[in-house]
Amino acid sequence: MLVEFTSTVDAVTCAVAVQNPIARENSMKFYDCATAPSPRRVRIFLAEKGLTVPTVQVDLRNGEQLTPSFRALNPDCTVPVLELDSGAAITDIILCMARCTPGRQ
Repeated sequence: MLVEFTSTVDAVTCAVAVQNPIARENSMKFYDCATAPSPRRVRIFLAEKGLTVPTVQVDLRNGEQLTPSFRALNPDCTVPVLELDSGAAITDIILCMARCTPGRQ
């Protein structure tokens, strides 16, 4: 299920997962493509914040983003995607992380 980062529940879930390393490892997945520019921005942001999130590489060259399983995660068929343990998928990841980790350096 694709959600925009507007609900309080998602904000709280994201904040808890980002601030708790154990929760992060168990509850979040970052869908990435090493050669794509948009996920690169998220990787840089995560590194600057000192955050580690399990990553799933999506093979855009071979159309993995067009498979039914990825479409179920993100109907727009784009990366980056941050999947929370609730099944919610956030595509505006930098906005989410910035709100969840305002002062973290």
